[in-house]
Amino acid sequence: MSKSNVIDISTRIKTSPQTSRIADLSDGSENGQIINFQEHRAERNNDNRRKVTRTVLSQFIGVFIVLRDGILQPINLHDISAEGVAFDLGKDRGSFNVDEVITLRIYMSHDTYFSFGVTVTNLRNLEEDGVIRHGAMFKKTTDNSSEALYHFVRFLESVASVAKKDRGEKLSGRVD
Repeated sequence: MSKSNVIDISTRIKTSPQTSRIADLSDGSENGQIINFQEHRAERNNDNRRKVTRTVLSQFIGVFIVLRDGILQPINLHDISAEGVAFDLGKDRGSFNVDEVITLRIYMSHDTYFSFGVTVTNLRNLEEDGVIRHGAMFKKTTDNSSEALYHFVRFLESVASVAKKDRGEKLSGRVD
């Protein structure tokens, strides 16, 4: 009879009772913390979306409040969602009141904008930044501005989901 090439490990197996690894993790100890990667990934994606959205809103488009007599006051749009906006207004410019209705304009170029109404819902004094942060909800309208605003917010979310961080690539000469 030929000798087998299979190694017999039966003599090396410990006979102590085996415990389930899942049971060890779920016993409430510090080492037993279970991480939900889907929640972590969603939170990270949401943080990235907000960073990209803030970059687009602060560096590529202009946002203004329409004051009395058609005067435009620039603001810093802090955040935008399907329900409303958060914007900062310098303390030296004052603030609006809760429940006050105001008109905002988002300029896509120096002479092209769309406007929409918001109702101020809350105020926060950000002492360290020297601004008053206003939270506001979009007013529903019967014209196309609500639909345009909806698509604009969705556009920002879509761009944020695929945006990449510039790692300092070198630029070639200008195209004139």
